[in-house]
Amino acid sequence: MLIQGDSCTEATYEPNGFNPEKEVNHFSYTSSRVSKRVCNGYEPTANTDFSVFGYYADWAQYDDRLDNLLASNSGCGWGVDLILLEAKAYDSWS
Repeated sequence: MLIQGDSCTEATYEPNGFNPEKEVNHFSYTSSRVSKRVCNGYEPTANTDFSVFGYYADWAQYDDRLDNLLASNSGCGWGVDLILLEAKAYDSWS
């Protein structure tokens, strides 16, 4: 399973009228914190020339649910549609 519970996210579902089991449009009300961080693993070799690049924007950190469990839909910050996440997006090597 690639998701995990997030009490701050789940606490805002009912007040905002969001049902993650039945919703078909507003998936972004789910915080990206529910997705587990997993990586594809690669063994290093003499010919390996990997480089890693990451960008962590300020909007990725904001979620009013962390301070206010009754945040309105507009205060929930950025969410994620888990269906759109690329399964092999996070590569790493040992």
